[in-house]
Amino acid sequence: MKLIPKRYLIIVSIFVIGIFLTVAAYSTLRFHEKNKTPVSADSAKSEPIVRSPQEMLKELSRNSPQLGSPNAPIQVVEFADFQCPYCEQFYATAFNQINDKYVKTGKVKFIFADAPIIGEESTIAARGGKCADEQGKFWDYYNYLFQHQKPENNGNLRTSNLKKIALQIGLDGEQFDACLDSQKYASEVSDELKLFGVLGITGTPGFVINDQVVSGYKAGVIQGIIDKELKSIDPNP
Repeated sequence: MKLIPKRYLIIVSIFVIGIFLTVAAYSTLRFHEKNKTPVSADSAKSEPIVRSPQEMLKELSRNSPQLGSPNAPIQVVEFADFQCPYCEQFYATAFNQINDKYVKTGKVKFIFADAPIIGEESTIAARGGKCADEQGKFWDYYNYLFQHQKPENNGNLRTSNLKKIALQIGLDGEQFDACLDSQKYASEVSDELKLFGVLGITGTPGFVINDQVVSGYKAGVIQGIIDKELKSIDPNP
């Protein structure tokens, strides 16, 4: 029997091993392709940084509509819905008293935050408030909506009506309309509503007075907490 030269055996062996490795690599690749989790364009984006409630409150303190001295010892944040009847009650019975007694005297910085929980018109009105603030007229808007509040979701705060209100309170109509139609501040309104939930506030109006969370409004309660906070700062005012 004729023997195959040794050099040919080496060549054949290398060839066979190469085929084996190619098949193994292909099989492994197919397995991973079949079992890997698809990656969408959205999931490929970086996850947003999760901010703490304290960080979000600080951001409100910097960027949201506010009254009073930035150095006031007491900070009051009101979370409200422009359709909420209890928010209107707070506005009618306590807001001006707090403004006169505490805000104008430099004791309180009063900040507004949106918590549109009643319906679509609440959300539209919240975005409208930020568009009014863009022109330095938020508190005119705030006053008007609470002074002319009507039953919930009856069309009073639909987009077309808000555009008419903007003109009545002296806003640049074209700028306001463009801002509202673009939903420019939708994410800010959404973030404030999320913060409202994270803080554990159970109804509007809700308040954060320095570090104290208050759900709902009862006559005298907010003023009482402010007085207590002031006394803790200066027992002999």
